[in-house]
Amino acid sequence: MDEGEARRRVESTIMQRGESFVLSHLSSTDNGYILKFRQGAVDIVRTRIGCDVLADEDRLRRLLDEMRRDF
Repeated sequence: MDEGEARRRVESTIMQRGESFVLSHLSSTDNGYILKFRQGAVDIVRTRIGCDVLADEDRLRRLLDEMRRDF
């Protein structure tokens, strides 16, 4: 999955869920992605997110559940 598709998947899932945070940065690495989420002035960064997490809707939803709890 390329960066554009990964970004679209994460952003569309965030919008569908009506989350109060946004995806502010996504970049690919050799072993997955780095994601940065923002809510107001607070940023949370997640590293080493595998392509399989973003490709699987249930795993992506669990990742976003973690973001909601952390904010």
